[in-house]
Amino acid sequence: MAALHTLWMGLALLGTLGILQTLAEAQVSPQPNFQQDQFLGRWFTSGFASNSSWLREKKEHLYVCKSLVVPMADGGLNFTNTFLRKDQCDTRTLLLQPAGMPGWYSYRSPRRAQTPRAEVKEKFTTFAKAQGFTEDTIVFLPQTDKCLE
Repeated sequence: MAALHTLWMGLALLGTLGILQTLAEAQVSPQPNFQQDQFLGRWFTSGFASNSSWLREKKEHLYVCKSLVVPMADGGLNFTNTFLRKDQCDTRTLLLQPAGMPGWYSYRSPRRAQTPRAEVKEKFTTFAKAQGFTEDTIVFLPQTDKCLE
């Protein structure tokens, strides 16, 4: 149920691809002229905003994680996320299907670099606050040397 009140926003696509998941009431549109081929490849999730109780409980134990986005024959995307969990690498795969307009996928949007620039963090924080999130619900994940190869 907490997932219904969560807005996961990755830093990378803010201002570049503009793909943001919206599971809260706020509506965010993908960037005009979205090009799926630029979305494919390896990304790093280095921050997100959420108003869920899960985040409040777990945010101290979260680290940057790696994702791989690969096209499928049916037009969907295979989204594989590898992250550190209990000092071991854990992998989850989602099969995403297009949802209306080009570029609309409902999952957190990671970035290609592990460490976001300060200006990207500021833009993300400003955007998240405009959506009603407070400082304590915006998270920038610490670096780890595990699970990112």
